[in-house]
Amino acid sequence: MILLSDDPVSHEAINQDIAMISSLVTQDTAKTEKGFSSFFKPNHERLFYRLSLSVIINFYAQMTGANVISYYGKTIFTESLHLSSNKASFLNAGVLTFKIVAATSAFITVDRLGRKPLFLVACGGMSLSMAGLAGTVWAIDINAYTFGASVAAVFFLFFFMAFFPLGFVGANFLYGAEIAPQDLRIHLAAVGTATHWLFKFVIAEITPVAPVTIKWRYYIVYAVIAFSALPVIYFLFPETKGLSLEDMNRLFSEPASFAQIRAYARKIRKGGLAQQDDEAQKNGLGVDQVEDISKS
Repeated sequence: MILLSDDPVSHEAINQDIAMISSLVTQDTAKTEKGFSSFFKPNHERLFYRLSLSVIINFYAQMTGANVISYYGKTIFTESLHLSSNKASFLNAGVLTFKIVAATSAFITVDRLGRKPLFLVACGGMSLSMAGLAGTVWAIDINAYTFGASVAAVFFLFFFMAFFPLGFVGANFLYGAEIAPQDLRIHLAAVGTATHWLFKFVIAEITPVAPVTIKWRYYIVYAVIAFSALPVIYFLFPETKGLSLEDMNRLFSEPASFAQIRAYARKIRKGGLAQQDDEAQKNGLGVDQVEDISKS
C-alpha cells in the first residue's frame, strides 16, 4: 500500500486499511452464496432496481440506432439516400473511422463529467440526429433525389457518431459494474452484456428490410427511443462518479424509497469530506491522515 500511494502514509493509516480489508473479507465469507435469483428476491439492497438500471442502459445502447449505422451504413447510403455503391462504401468507411476518433471523447470526459451527463448528452444528440435523418430521407423520397437533402443526411450520420461514443462505447458497461454489489458484480455484468447482444440481434434482424418497407419512418423509431431515454435516465439513474464500493451499498440500501436515491447520491458526494472529518475525530486521527487513508 505504501508503494501504491502517492503521498506518505502513516502507520495508523496502514493499520486502518488492513482492518477495513479484514472486515470486508469477514463479511464476504459470512454471506451466503448469491446467484441470479437474488435479483428477484425482496431485500434491502434493492438488487432488482440495480438489475433494471443495467438492462435499461444497455437497451438504450442498442435501440437508439448506433449499430444500424455501424453495420448497415452502406445500406442506408444506397437504399435511403440513393447513392452509388462506390460513394456509399467511401462514406460508410468515413463514418466508422470518425466513430473511432469520436470515442476518445468518452475516455477524456467520463471521470471528469460523470456517467449520467454523458448518457443524457449522448441520447439528446442521437435523438436529434435520427430526427434530422428521418426528415432528410423523407425529402429524398418525396423528390426522388436532391443533392442538398443527401448532404444533410450524411451530416446527420456523422453528427450521430459524434454523440454515440460519448455515452455508449463503454460507459454503459462501466455503469452496470459500478452499481453492482461485490458478490453479484459478475452476474449483473452478464445480464447487461446479454441485454446488449439481445437487442443487437434485434437490430440485425429488422434493419435489412425496414428502410425499404417503412422507409424514413424507420429512423423516427430510433429518434423517439433516444428521446425517451432523457427522462428515464434523468429521474431513475443516480450519478456514480466518485463513489466507492461502500458508498454504492449505502446509496441503494439507506434511502427510504428508490425515488430518493438520486438525491442521496449527491448527498454522499457532498458529505464525503465531512464524513472523513467525523471519522478522524472518532479515531483520534488528523485530517491529513484520513486523507492519506482515502487516497491509499
